[in-house]
Amino acid sequence: MSNSTEHTDISASDPGEIAGRVTVLNHSGPKPVMKADPFDLYAQPEVPLMVKPVSIWRLLRFKWTILVVFLLVTIPMAAWIWTFIVPQYRVAAQIRVRPIIPRLVFKTDDNGPIPLYSSYLNTQVAMIMSPVVLQRVLDNPGVQQTKWYSENKTPSSGKPGSHIDRLTKALDVQPRWMTEIIDVAMMSQDAKEAETIVNAILDEYIAFVREGLDQDDDMMYKKLLEEYNSLRNEIDGREKIAAKLRKDLGTGTPEELITQRRVRLDTMESQLESIRRQITMYQWQQKLQKTSKTTAEPAGQVPTTQPRSERYEADAEWRRLYLDYRNVEHQLNIQRDRLGVNHPRMIELEKNSKLAEELFLARQEYLDIQYMQNADLHVLTHQASSTSIQDEQALEQTIKQLKYEENLLASDVQKEQMNFERAFDSAQMLGRENDIIQYKRELYQAVRARLNEKEMERNVPGSIEVLARAQIPGEPHQNRRLFFTLVAVMAGLGMGLVTAFYRASTTETIHEAEELRDVVRSPFLGQIPYNRFLGNGMECESPACGEFIRIVRTALLQRLEKDQGNSILVTSACCGAGKTTVSILLARSFTQCGKSVLLVDCDVHNPTIAIRFGIKSTPGLLSVLKEQIGDEEAIVKTNLSGLDVIPAGIGWNENDQELLANGNFGIGLARWRKKYDVILFDGSPILPVADARIICRQIDGCVMVVQKGHCQRSDVVDALANISSSGGKLFGTIFVGSRARNIYGVDRILSGEYQTIKQLDQKLGEDT
Repeated sequence: MSNSTEHTDISASDPGEIAGRVTVLNHSGPKPVMKADPFDLYAQPEVPLMVKPVSIWRLLRFKWTILVVFLLVTIPMAAWIWTFIVPQYRVAAQIRVRPIIPRLVFKTDDNGPIPLYSSYLNTQVAMIMSPVVLQRVLDNPGVQQTKWYSENKTPSSGKPGSHIDRLTKALDVQPRWMTEIIDVAMMSQDAKEAETIVNAILDEYIAFVREGLDQDDDMMYKKLLEEYNSLRNEIDGREKIAAKLRKDLGTGTPEELITQRRVRLDTMESQLESIRRQITMYQWQQKLQKTSKTTAEPAGQVPTTQPRSERYEADAEWRRLYLDYRNVEHQLNIQRDRLGVNHPRMIELEKNSKLAEELFLARQEYLDIQYMQNADLHVLTHQASSTSIQDEQALEQTIKQLKYEENLLASDVQKEQMNFERAFDSAQMLGRENDIIQYKRELYQAVRARLNEKEMERNVPGSIEVLARAQIPGEPHQNRRLFFTLVAVMAGLGMGLVTAFYRASTTETIHEAEELRDVVRSPFLGQIPYNRFLGNGMECESPACGEFIRIVRTALLQRLEKDQGNSILVTSACCGAGKTTVSILLARSFTQCGKSVLLVDCDVHNPTIAIRFGIKSTPGLLSVLKEQIGDEEAIVKTNLSGLDVIPAGIGWNENDQELLANGNFGIGLARWRKKYDVILFDGSPILPVADARIICRQIDGCVMVVQKGHCQRSDVVDALANISSSGGKLFGTIFVGSRARNIYGVDRILSGEYQTIKQLDQKLGEDT
């Protein structure tokens, strides 16, 4: 092949969007080094197509070459391998070590599952190989009766040596990767003796581990029991203290008691303050009488000014409103700390506080207006007050009575204050005791649960157990004949693979999906096995075909940006790639997932959709583009609900070459977008004709179909470069694992296939 293609980058900035350049080089001449555009963010270094990876499936296409080379290399080498053999038996056993560490009560980093389990397994290996365990094995009577024990010679030097050193060198103890198993193996020429020694190692190791675990369990159980009794006694003592505190308080809810006492104390303090104000006022009136007598003040004269506080306090209504306001404010402050600002009760209290404040201020305003505008009323009020206490002895008696009442109330306030403080301290102490009791109960429950677990765990098997005891193997473990034979086989296979690799790396035809990914760095939507349509085109021979097309459909749905009006062009680089089959499968799959689909046959050079569905070829797309008919006449309903078809029509000639580019196609596409969720176009191949390049810039994206053993690498790269240069968007590629078809396009027209189509249309017309 004289021409090949090299591509610099065909990648996607978005899913389905191709950005890059494609360069066609002549392999027969010198290969120029193409430098990437420094302003192209998606460009990558040039990679010649002659250097391409080869998969194992590509190599298997040359299986006969591999077989011949393999036999020529392997047979002579295997002829002289089977000469010497020194049998060595490997006796192995397995120990299972579960990653469990006992915990006391709470789960911490030091108990539960072991975070570094590999280290734990290595520790168990060290314990098995420890001198303590091995010495116990050597003290076993069964081991001392073996020939291995009586020889007492090292295999390497033949001199007498220590039994522990010999046993350490003969043993192979390794943890199995990613498992809980430790393999214990021993190499020996006598399999029976090796079995005896390995089983003795298992028994002594298990006994050694369980002795240590029993000691740890007994110590932990005693510790838990002590903690259990201590917590029980402490909870009982604190519950007695809490009961005494509740008895002293007389309630089990100390918060409400404190609130009530606080309100009562504030009320008593307000009453005491009111009595003191009355005493002050009466004393002032008494002093005023005495002053009026000494200064001989004219009758009816009153002070020109009076302090506002005295004027307000003289009013009984103002004092009542002021006391209500203070009580509401105090209760609001208490409830705010207890309930929070967002509690419904707080909202109600805030409204009551605001109302009390408004009434209190309104009374003050009324007294101010009354004092300023009606001076005579003040004189009359003063005279009336003076008249009501004109008797000096009666006034003095009233003052003494109020002072006595003040003393009594002050004593009560002091007692109430002391009671409040004692109740508050008791409530705080009760709250702390309740919290401590709650915590101790939780700890007590945890300890009791752990004790129950420990009692049940005594009858549970240990975390370390013998999974498989040693058994005598049926065949030797080390056989050098097998090893050298394997070397010969690998050498022959390697030579065959190298030869097949050389042949596979020089071909240009795409045979596998991996080759397509290597050639085209674009989104790979999936692969479809070879499929032959039956009957009306709605069923396929391969049951797996439907699943493969669902994978492709899922990848396409991920790249569609709209719920309705998505348009997709299914095309290929050259003829015979199977794009029509893929179009029908995709249309069927989209319909099955609930989409309304319109399948349009845009391949006017080689229309096959009508034949596949068994429908008339006319009227079709050509008539719609020529504005001879409307969509209703061109669209054909299929027997699959939700799938409509527009055939390509027949009668194409050279005068119809620009029908796809004159604007009528775009107008029709706009109409179809409003009616269908997905519009699939079965287009012409890209390289032979320009129809697909014209269509790709008017739709949402294209799908490139590549068939196994048919499409060339250079054709695929050129087709993708044409899509990019035409302004189109590539959703991805689909690989079809079928053999190529021979003729496409004009050859089918010349073969008279359109005559068959016309006869089919006439037959369908007669039937209708």
